[in-house]
Amino acid sequence: MIITLSLLLALALGAPLPHVALQPRGATLRIAVVGDTGEGSDRVARGIAALHAKNPLDAVIITGDAFYPCGPAGKTDPQWNRVRALSQIGIPLLPVLGNHDFCGKSVPDVQIGTAPVAHWQFPARQYVVDARIAELLMLDTTPFAVGRSDAAADAVRQAFAGKKLAWRIAVGHHPIVSSGYHGHFPRAQHLRMVT
Repeated sequence: MIITLSLLLALALGAPLPHVALQPRGATLRIAVVGDTGEGSDRVARGIAALHAKNPLDAVIITGDAFYPCGPAGKTDPQWNRVRALSQIGIPLLPVLGNHDFCGKSVPDVQIGTAPVAHWQFPARQYVVDARIAELLMLDTTPFAVGRSDAAADAVRQAFAGKKLAWRIAVGHHPIVSSGYHGHFPRAQHLRMVT
């Protein structure tokens, strides 16, 4: 709760989002993107490790719901075992929260900061990954998707204002604007996003 209030205050005051530096191995940024891995993360990790052995990756982005049925409740929760295989690949893990991180006895903020798995880089609910040729905005979209907060949309406006990079990518578990089945597309919100 305190972190959420701090983030909302920081966004309201225009404070910069936390940044994570990511150094691509070459001129191409190579990232594996996974989400909703839950119970299948060991199989997913084996596939990513095989790909990484042939063509080295720079990072793995986790678009939420790495823990099923619900996220960890503490630093010693056995749920952390669900991402250990991904951490053993040996490259940065860049997660965002998903809806399963907010259910049951889970405590979403337990995933932020230091984690009991290696390579976990999650400084705040919303943060920026600077990768020289691209900027990735990592978003907590669940409060936005359920209509409780516009912090994700505010972060998009703040992070991408005046940027000139060739690639600016927003990463979240839910779409910010979508007319699809799981979409969040109120006309007033859409008009605020495009102006």
